[in-house]
Amino acid sequence: MRGFIGQDRPGEPLKIETRDGMTFANRWTAVVDFLQAVQAHGCVLDESLAVILDLDKTAIGARGRNDQPIDQARVDAARDTVHATLGEGLSMDAFRPIYDELRKPVYHPFTTDNQD
Repeated sequence: MRGFIGQDRPGEPLKIETRDGMTFANRWTAVVDFLQAVQAHGCVLDESLAVILDLDKTAIGARGRNDQPIDQARVDAARDTVHATLGEGLSMDAFRPIYDELRKPVYHPFTTDNQD
């Protein structure tokens, strides 16, 4: 299995890092390099290949470009879920620091952003 996770950070020098079969890059255009690398390692692009795409931020809110509205929607959804359980007992002063802690990449080692 191989994976590619990209971000758009045009203000930074190009950086591509591969570890444990995962390639991380700060440009989505690096997906071309990723494709060439997996083909060089014997991956054949035919009917036996399975591709899994997680496009929530990629298609409409790529990280580093316009991801803030999606992040806010995630906060709103989590808040609404907690509010449905706790009702007026929900304290945003308590909720937000906990949410911000749990959304850190260390808790989501595969995609680094699946706090929802």
